[in-house]
Amino acid sequence: MDRFSNLPDDVAHKIISFLALEDTSRLSVASKRCRQLCLSNSFLNFDISPYVRYPIQRAELMDYIDRLLFLRRGTDAQYCCILGYLLIGEEFRVLSWLNNAVALNVKYFFLVLTLEGGSQCLTLPSSLLCSTAVETLIVSFCYFGTGILKTPSLRATSSLQLLKLKSVRIDESFGNWISSHCKFLKKLQLEHIEGTTRLIITSSSLEELVILSPRGSLLHLHVSAEILRLLILVWRFDSPNDRELRLSTPKLKILYWKGNILNLSVAENMTDLLLSKVFLKPFSGEAYANQNLIHAIRAVSDSIGLALYNHSVQDLLKLGCPRILFTNLLALRIWIKDTEVGCVTIRSGKLEDIPFLINLKFVTVDVITQENNELELIEFLLKNAQNLKKMTVFSSYDLQPDFIREISGYEKASSDAVVNFMMI
Repeated sequence: MDRFSNLPDDVAHKIISFLALEDTSRLSVASKRCRQLCLSNSFLNFDISPYVRYPIQRAELMDYIDRLLFLRRGTDAQYCCILGYLLIGEEFRVLSWLNNAVALNVKYFFLVLTLEGGSQCLTLPSSLLCSTAVETLIVSFCYFGTGILKTPSLRATSSLQLLKLKSVRIDESFGNWISSHCKFLKKLQLEHIEGTTRLIITSSSLEELVILSPRGSLLHLHVSAEILRLLILVWRFDSPNDRELRLSTPKLKILYWKGNILNLSVAENMTDLLLSKVFLKPFSGEAYANQNLIHAIRAVSDSIGLALYNHSVQDLLKLGCPRILFTNLLALRIWIKDTEVGCVTIRSGKLEDIPFLINLKFVTVDVITQENNELELIEFLLKNAQNLKKMTVFSSYDLQPDFIREISGYEKASSDAVVNFMMI
């Protein structure tokens, strides 16, 4: 008895979605019912990785995808995933599949490709961006710049709610397209993008924005998003070169910013900030590094939780934390990265010049060497944080007994303060 053929369609489709493509092709000829199930399945998984070294079998697999998409015209699909290694000359097959899948009103697109040699490029069809059905589009290429995304000239409004691009070339019109035509976009992630010096994003719907390691050509990043809740920015570069970040994100709650200090402009106070992690490194000899650091820290001064590099804390103390009040700060985390710089400046600082100690209740310190510079920082915080309830000392190495004993004996300004030691 053929139990599979008697299963409800939704159950059978779920089972088929887990099959390898070649197994699906075999199943489709097992019976009329199996053929109908394979053709009507709304989960299209096209893994073209097999048979890279066997051209005949590979061609048969690709022909099956062509026939499947042709025969199921008029039957909508929910999900389409195309992944694998693409040989030179096969680009037209993938573009044909994408256009045919768009015609099936696919809602969720996943495209993960490695192009042979890394020298060829694949220009994504504009139909992906023009479709009113596509809600999720995730595109990832293995080699930098091997994917090209050209924004459509059509004025149609996109239905995209989530867009992720990795190793894709864009131009300045990309920001304009996001701002003008993506009225429902909630999440945007750009990783290793290149091709533009200026990226301007204005959105009334965007809630999460992630920009990871843009390539060296990007100089200006402007973000205006009135309901943005999460911003993750990892932006490193070899020289300042007048790089600029402008933010208008009044409802931002979580900020993670790692990279180099640059020119920063913030349109409104981010008074809703719950957590800020700001890990910035200046360039040696940079004339405006201190001023830009002050601007960056002032922008996140309303945070309840704050994480900084140790050298940023020291630089602020050298400058006397000019006019920066951390009235909401309850939790502070400090990463000690530069082990050659001691904490003498902290020990000689005046308590009234260090406003982030006023309401501080929780402190986390990540230590590396377990030597004097780290001990001095911990001792200073314990002696001066009058409302401290808990300090956690993290280390990726075994904590030495002498190191633990030294800290345990330090005087504490707060009688409620407890020090915990943890390995990570």
